[in-house]
Amino acid sequence: MVFHLQLTDAPASKGFRCCKIIACTSSVKLEGSLAEGLGRFLKYRVSQGQISGWRWGHGLPHISHLQFVDDTVLMGLARLGEAVSFRGALDTYLAALGQKVNDHKFSIFFFNTPHAIQRRVADILDFQIGSLPVVYLGIPITVCRQPRTSWWILLDKPRQKIQHWTHPWLSTAARLTLLKSVIQTLPIYRCFIQAAPMYFLQEFDALSRQFLWSGNLSTSKWSLLKWETVCRPKAEGGLGLRLTILNGKVLAANLFWRWYSYQDQLWARILNHKYLNNICHGGSQALFWLDSWDGHPPIISTFPHLQHLCDPLTAAGWNNVGHYKEAFNCGLGVTFRWKQSSQWPPGDLDDDRAELSRILGSRQCPTLTGNDILAWESSDSSEKFVVSTGYGELLR
Repeated sequence: MVFHLQLTDAPASKGFRCCKIIACTSSVKLEGSLAEGLGRFLKYRVSQGQISGWRWGHGLPHISHLQFVDDTVLMGLARLGEAVSFRGALDTYLAALGQKVNDHKFSIFFFNTPHAIQRRVADILDFQIGSLPVVYLGIPITVCRQPRTSWWILLDKPRQKIQHWTHPWLSTAARLTLLKSVIQTLPIYRCFIQAAPMYFLQEFDALSRQFLWSGNLSTSKWSLLKWETVCRPKAEGGLGLRLTILNGKVLAANLFWRWYSYQDQLWARILNHKYLNNICHGGSQALFWLDSWDGHPPIISTFPHLQHLCDPLTAAGWNNVGHYKEAFNCGLGVTFRWKQSSQWPPGDLDDDRAELSRILGSRQCPTLTGNDILAWESSDSSEKFVVSTGYGELLR
């Protein structure tokens, strides 16, 4: 069993700092049913109030753990009591299974956390303190922008394989087969999760081109055909390889498609909260309180004291931006403006209603109508994005 506990602190609005556990990843050699048992046991501890869990932002659920096959990610407030609860839960679970922990494989990753708290939490959990970056499920994790070296490392794998494929009797056809079946498949997993930078895609194409024509990476030979021609389909006079630059674009588009198509999944909701500013047209989909629909932070995040006003208005069905605006004729055509507070659902909290009116008065009312719809149009008439068809569209 391998645990990596990650802790951080986030500044709170009242002037104190609240440390949080971002993730505790465990690589546990358990059967799937046992891993599921650990998940259910942690949920029970949360329901009993013994573990708080952690939330990425307002409107997102409190998460205590995530699981992927036999790997578990734990999350919670980085308090001493929370550390005691996690330690107790793990000890109880391991004692029930009769397992023993390998203490040398435990580590904690802290971010902006006082050293005194780091040491006390590490002592409670009996983990060693680690440092980032670290590779988790094949993806490097760091607290800042990923350096170029994180992508250059991915080029080492094909280089190592090519060094063993330098036999002089290895024909061009054999090298072509190795490129298709081995080399060009190596970056796909990483590119399915992260959009690859252009310098990596160009270097990968250069590496593939040199191996095809030279048979090694130490010498260079004249290319018999343009690389773009080589990467055309066989029916069009090419050799059926793929341009890594175009393939990277298609895989990045597939990532965007999965984000758009699975908005209800937790990873998509976290990305929306952290990075997305909604483009509000008719206002029928953008959430008035929780979305950043005009480039400003969500209203409830900037003015949390208006939660008492948000609850009754939301309960009355006023959820979206469209509920708070109305059409009127300005003489030059129909446009939109914010409704007066007297047009809102009736209620108390006059001061809060007046403050919300002032907030809306300082923001431009969306004047567009209709909804944005994302559709995939291709020759096979499929509504679902497919990497192969996407690559074919780029080749046109």
